[in-house]
Amino acid sequence: MPRADPALERRIRTPEPIGGGGRGQNRRVSGITLLAATPSAGADHITVGGFLWAVALTMVACFPLGLSLWAFLDAARRPQWAWALSDHRQVVWLVAIPFGVLTLVGGLLISTWYLVRVRPAIAATEAGRLH
Repeated sequence: MPRADPALERRIRTPEPIGGGGRGQNRRVSGITLLAATPSAGADHITVGGFLWAVALTMVACFPLGLSLWAFLDAARRPQWAWALSDHRQVVWLVAIPFGVLTLVGGLLISTWYLVRVRPAIAATEAGRLH
C-alpha cells in the first residue's frame, strides 16, 4: 500500500482534545473551539409535572393564534353575496384579523368580536334570514 505524502499529512489537522479528550470534552478544530454538549445533572429525564406544565404552557400560548386562524378561515370561506347583503365588509375583516395577530390582546379582541358578533350575522344572511 502506498504511503501518503508527508506534506499532505501535516496539512490535515485532526481534532485534538482539550482537557484530557474524554467523552463530553471540548475539542479544538483548526483553531476553533467546539463546545461539547454535556448534560447537566438531572437534565436527562423529565417529570410528569414538567411535562404537564409544558403542555399547558403550549396550549395557552397557541390559543390566541388558533382563535385568530379560526376567525380568519371562517371569514374567508363565507360567500361574497352573504357579506354584500349584511352590513359588514369581508375585506375589512380579512385584513383586521391577521393584523390583530401581531399583538396578543388585539388578536384576541378582534377575533372574538368577529366570532361573537359578525359571524352569526353573516351565517344568518347565508341561511336566508335577512334582518
